[in-house]
Amino acid sequence: MPIVRPPYGNELLKTGAISALLKVTAQDTPNMTVRIGPGGYWKEEVEFVQTAKVNSAAIVAPIADARYDMVCLKDTGLPTIVSGITGVNPALPTVPPNYLPLAAIFVQAGQLAITDTCIYDMRPFFKAGSRPSNHNLLISRNVPDAHEITAITGLQALLDGKVSLLDVNGLLDTKADVTGTSSSSFALNKGASGIAGPEAYFSVERGAEPTVSIRWNEILELWQFTNDGTNWQSFNSPDLSPGIVTYATLDSGLQDFVDNHDHDARYYTQAEVDSLLGTKVDPIHIHSAADITTGTLAEARLPIGIDPAKLANGTVSTEEFQHVSGVTNPIQAQLDTKISKVNPDDIEITGSLNGIILQSVNGTRWRLTVNNTGAVVTTSI
Repeated sequence: MPIVRPPYGNELLKTGAISALLKVTAQDTPNMTVRIGPGGYWKEEVEFVQTAKVNSAAIVAPIADARYDMVCLKDTGLPTIVSGITGVNPALPTVPPNYLPLAAIFVQAGQLAITDTCIYDMRPFFKAGSRPSNHNLLISRNVPDAHEITAITGLQALLDGKVSLLDVNGLLDTKADVTGTSSSSFALNKGASGIAGPEAYFSVERGAEPTVSIRWNEILELWQFTNDGTNWQSFNSPDLSPGIVTYATLDSGLQDFVDNHDHDARYYTQAEVDSLLGTKVDPIHIHSAADITTGTLAEARLPIGIDPAKLANGTVSTEEFQHVSGVTNPIQAQLDTKISKVNPDDIEITGSLNGIILQSVNGTRWRLTVNNTGAVVTTSI
């Protein structure tokens, strides 16, 4: 196999051959491709890239108007076509910085072949892929060896002092989102040690209105809150069960609020409640007989062991009880010593008896008088 010497191709050995270096021409039998002559160029100032005679890819004519297409070589030496924008007065397309432009092809609508009259020589005769003198021209040069970091003084040290994306993502995973946190707890003054402090706050900013907050007061060692951004009131004991928080344990601000609070008719003051409760009895209570001074007693309300038939037929009022007041002995026993006014048989009358009225069944009435001697005097009345 023969050794190939650069520059590529024997036609470039003669003087003046530079004019034919990478020249773009029409095909001997014109079609929609062009021919790129042999040649080469320096890449990145260290590598000479050679290319033999080669044909371009087919160029497609526009449907309307006209267009400029640029025939280029990549930094690998392979040909490529950069198409422009179709228009009545088309402009040359933009060529990427690592492409070597060779010729512009003017293509019109319906064109079937490219002739030399359509080809405009654009060979700049400079090295393709050379390093730009301005760092702003490094666009699209994103390969690892596009520009050495050490070429910029101090850049490596600055990069070493930066946090890596891996570290940042790890730190973000431990932080709460602005919309909340999935953790069941949230610590303020996290990692504090030694003397307690500073005070910790939860605050709500309210625009033109005062900021309201909740804070832990390290001096008083209790939770406080403010509704106006200035005056702080305590929550008192953390145990808010009844009996722990009383009026006496409230701070002066809350006591003033309670004292000066105007309540409507739906509520009673403590004094009003106490007064109303004083007129009530407990659910379980006992009354003595002496406590019953008014009203009537139904049979169901009589004391146990008392036959209501012996008192009255129905209810017995206080007034009825007073009719027999002063009786010291059982009434039945006293009645047994009395005589019946009807058929007083075998009754011995001693002493003087005057004024006994007798009445017969037909209505006739007599006065019966018995004197001390036993004489009986009967007078019709």
